[in-house]
Amino acid sequence: MKIDWTSLFTLLGHPPGDLVYHLVVGSALLVVLIAAFSRNNADSPANKRRHLLVGMALLFVLQAFLAALNLLGAPSVSTAAMLWWLVEALIQALTTVWLIWTLVDRDESFVTTGLGIFLSLAMILWGIAAVSLLFIQPPYIPESPNWMFAVWDLGGLALAALGCVILWVKRPQAWQVGTAILLTIGLGYGLPLLFADPAGVRPGALRLAMTVAIPWTMALLQRLHKQEGLQKQMKAPIGRQDVTTLLVDELLQFSQLTDKQEKFDSAARALSLSLVADMCYLVQIDTGGNPVLLAGYDLIREQTLPTATLSRDDLPNILRAWDAQRAYCPGSPPLSTHDAATLADTLNYHYVGNVLAYPLGKPVLKGGVIFLSPYTQKTLAANGITLMAEIEENLSHFLFEPGLRAEFEAELDAVRQQAENVHQENEALTGLLSESQDRIASQDQQIRQLKARYQVEKLKMVKEIDACQEKIIKLSAQAATQKQDLENLEDLKAQIRRLVAERQHLERDLAQANDRIRALEGQLAQPPTEPLRSEVLSLDALEANLRSSFGPRCERKDVNLDIANPDGRQLIKTHAARLQMLIHHLLENALLASKPEGSLHLRLKLSFETGMLQVQVTDSGEGLSPEEQRALFEAMEDPPAGIGSLADVREAVRLVQLMNAKIWLRSKPGAFTTFRVQLPVRILD
Repeated sequence: MKIDWTSLFTLLGHPPGDLVYHLVVGSALLVVLIAAFSRNNADSPANKRRHLLVGMALLFVLQAFLAALNLLGAPSVSTAAMLWWLVEALIQALTTVWLIWTLVDRDESFVTTGLGIFLSLAMILWGIAAVSLLFIQPPYIPESPNWMFAVWDLGGLALAALGCVILWVKRPQAWQVGTAILLTIGLGYGLPLLFADPAGVRPGALRLAMTVAIPWTMALLQRLHKQEGLQKQMKAPIGRQDVTTLLVDELLQFSQLTDKQEKFDSAARALSLSLVADMCYLVQIDTGGNPVLLAGYDLIREQTLPTATLSRDDLPNILRAWDAQRAYCPGSPPLSTHDAATLADTLNYHYVGNVLAYPLGKPVLKGGVIFLSPYTQKTLAANGITLMAEIEENLSHFLFEPGLRAEFEAELDAVRQQAENVHQENEALTGLLSESQDRIASQDQQIRQLKARYQVEKLKMVKEIDACQEKIIKLSAQAATQKQDLENLEDLKAQIRRLVAERQHLERDLAQANDRIRALEGQLAQPPTEPLRSEVLSLDALEANLRSSFGPRCERKDVNLDIANPDGRQLIKTHAARLQMLIHHLLENALLASKPEGSLHLRLKLSFETGMLQVQVTDSGEGLSPEEQRALFEAMEDPPAGIGSLADVREAVRLVQLMNAKIWLRSKPGAFTTFRVQLPVRILD
């Protein structure tokens, strides 16, 4: 008796088995959708919940459309049946694409979403082409539809393999379950290729795979259990001990530590316990401006983390915020930033969780503290910034200034130096004592001689003493007067010292007030940004307008005008008038600054990945020194030799601020000056 395996695969492809398929798949998607929608609480991450809701809603709509199509019944005419099969194949392919998008965690870089949209459009275009081939039937296309079955099956296999690769690279939460789901769907696409008659097996084999795989998407709900995961992770390492008890014990051990590295490790552990943060790193900025990871602690695994010396380019966002004396705490886990990649490589983690990087040292940056939550995804900004603001001064003293032992050693060296000085003085005094004894012996002899003379002159001295006593009485009266003058002088000196202290205090208050006034003036001087008025503009048209405006003027000045516009045929949406005025002011300044027989370069370049238009204007003028470059954007009144028109430059800077753009300046004295502007535009397909 021969077993017909195809009957097992075609069970869900025909009534009443197709109702089982629609009920199982639709119910599973609906349950996940309702569960994700009901997780509207503080413990569920909003971005992950929204990502899961969008993905499940798309999958449910596709399956609902397929169920409605099956309710109409499969047509009996061969062409109509083939058309019905193509529509279902397209829906299943779109389901696979957006299932992969749902399994992958939220991606801020838009790469995953863009890839999903691109694959969806490609599948829709291929479906339209397949329908066209079905009705046209060119002579070079085989009459048997098996080749079309194979193309769809191979495409589904490729999608499942691509999804597995993406999950393996990104490794989001529950990625193992997602890989099993995609492998099951890939098996459903691959089984029809093993049979001679794939039309009899498909779509039953794929439906069977979907029926088995789709219910496992319920595992994605664990992404929304943020607080429960925190409690489970924290229960194992901390046990029954209270965090406050551990923190107090750690603080009591500070006075017993003598090694500097041990103190750093203990401080990292204490900071991690104070916030109940998964990880904590102490960072010091060396003389080259590079971050040095002094010590780190993993609270979950209860172990110290390795130290390392990184380059300044490894943590660009954190150091940029620290240079501005700001804490770095992004709103969502920065999975695509260079900072997160560096920390993930250093800690051997693929996901660093929420980040709080707080700077230490004012006004000069000395280092900082980095908190991470790769295990629990705990939000650290709420209490972390408040805590660090209270202890940053004492923590800076502890980490970056000499400790008590160093102070004691310095005092001991000073005492030793004083003892050495006293010893030298003792030897000198001993020599002086010997000399004094010799002098005393000689003076004794002189005294005996003088005593004889004293008796003779005593009578004379009595008379002189009487005269001196009269003078003393007079001088005593004068001394009393001088003593009163000295007391008045001391009072005047005390008043002078008090007035000097008050003047210094007033000067400090005045300096602080001036700094506040300058900050407020800077805020008032910053022009408010206006909403972008979208207008369709061609880069070729923009280039033509600029050539017509500046071409004759460049010829009259004997300056070569060079415009590079590789994306000239591309249409964009932006504020056309402001864009033209911005480029016009930059070219006007460059033309005035350029020398005769020089060159003027303009480059227009679109960045399709970031949606930015890059404008770069380079002249052949005198150039600017670094001091002139810094003063150009400040209160400079007289333009330097390398600037053609200071008014045009400042007007261009104002337009850059209005268009929410960015501007850079690069110059070499005696050679060139380059202004580069990057502004957001909408690129039309």
